[in-house]
Amino acid sequence: MIALLLSCQGLQSPPADTATTATGPATPDITFPLPPDIADTDWVAVFTDAANLMLTVNTQSPWAGHRASVDDRLPGCPDFWTGEFTAGGVTVGSTDGVSWYDDCVTDGGLGYSGFVTWTTDVAESGDASTVYGRTSDAARSLSGNGIVTDADGVKFEMNGTASDSLYQLEAYGFSRFVYSSALDATVTGRDAFAPDALTPNGWRSDLVMSITGGDVQTFTARGDVYLFTPQLQQRFDSIEVDMDLQGPLGAAPDDCLLEPLGWIGVRDPDANWYDVVFLPRHDETVTGTGYDAPQSVCDGCGTLYVQGVEQDVQVCLDFSSFVFDNFKLPNPDDYVLPFHAL
Repeated sequence: MIALLLSCQGLQSPPADTATTATGPATPDITFPLPPDIADTDWVAVFTDAANLMLTVNTQSPWAGHRASVDDRLPGCPDFWTGEFTAGGVTVGSTDGVSWYDDCVTDGGLGYSGFVTWTTDVAESGDASTVYGRTSDAARSLSGNGIVTDADGVKFEMNGTASDSLYQLEAYGFSRFVYSSALDATVTGRDAFAPDALTPNGWRSDLVMSITGGDVQTFTARGDVYLFTPQLQQRFDSIEVDMDLQGPLGAAPDDCLLEPLGWIGVRDPDANWYDVVFLPRHDETVTGTGYDAPQSVCDGCGTLYVQGVEQDVQVCLDFSSFVFDNFKLPNPDDYVLPFHAL
């Protein structure tokens, strides 16, 4: 009886909605409604603002907030620590760094809660007027989960890690710099972001970037940024990027100077992603379909994708004109905390 039942079941046709093919079950044709204002949006303005804002998302902001919070402390609030220590049963701090760790309020009403650990190293030597030049080599890092407040609210808050480095060489008739930053942090507060900053209330970011200048211009950025209000053009709350850009200085004969390799995207409050895809940087793209011929042309334009769907929209941006002109380098002196702060 069991064998008979199995035999009968095997002769039955599958239901219409689960029809099979020679390679397996058919994939349902699922489509999602796209935003209605794609054709009416000024995408050049959107992505120009996104790229300019992205340039400001680096370790310089949390370091500025950290430096101000250390400058404002009073003796005993917060306590300073060297090396590793235990906080809430967890080992924190650094074997070669300094930390503040406390839960206190100064007589002036400045409150510290949590901890922040930092390291810094600066070395400078040489004479910029000679052919050998003057070199500056600086590095710093921040990590922790701390907040500094006063009567007006949050002065500085950071949760995560941030680090950057700066190399500069100034010589007779020659210059070079290399700046790199890596973030995995949430940062906010008045001491980290000025009221007129592009992100006055801060961000949450997982972004790695590097820029070189002087004899060779290159820019690389990979990661994402979530913006606290106000958002980009009062609409887009996130930026994602994966690109390499070659500037005119030091370019090889076959390098494209009009557009980057890779892509940049923004997200709206409805979780729709808008990506502009430029020249191929990998074999696959954010769409998973590879690049077609128009996307492989060095013309300064990228193709707009909305939720991974290609649009008949070209977005033309002159990245070199604002990336290399607008990026603000730190000064090697910024890597040194004043002695009175320690």
